Amino acid sequence: MNTVISAMALMSPAGVGAGPFGEAIRAGVPLPGGAVEDFRTEAPDPSARPVRLVDRPSAMAIAAIGDLLGPDVLAGWPPHRRALVLGSGAAGIDQSMTLTRDSLTRPRPDNVNPALVPACVMNYASAHRA
Repeated sequence: MNTVISAMALMSPAGVGAGPFGEAIRAGVPLPGGAVEDFRTEAPDPSARPVRLVDRPSAMAIAAIGDLLGPDVLAGWPPHRRALVLGSGAAGIDQSMTLTRDSLTRPRPDNVNPALVPACVMNYASAHRA
């Protein structure tokens, strides 16, 4: 089985999108973990309907998926051959520790704040693989 990357959308300390990331890599610029400075959660159009999100990582995930799926890059692939890997390294240590502590100290291990799961755990393995 071969893996084919037909499209990519990302956010990194180099900026929003694959273009700034590729330029930084080609220029040999080290990209340690850090903030995506040019990502804004405000709607670009003042007349657009506002979207309220729980946290910044969720907003970044939705924006990256929107960038990826906007040009319909998967149209040439049959549905059973399509996949999306969403990974995030944006969870802070405090969020991860809160989730871990809650899963260990609450009466039931699944009795945790579900808002913490996407940023901390859900895509950990896929993020590292991607």
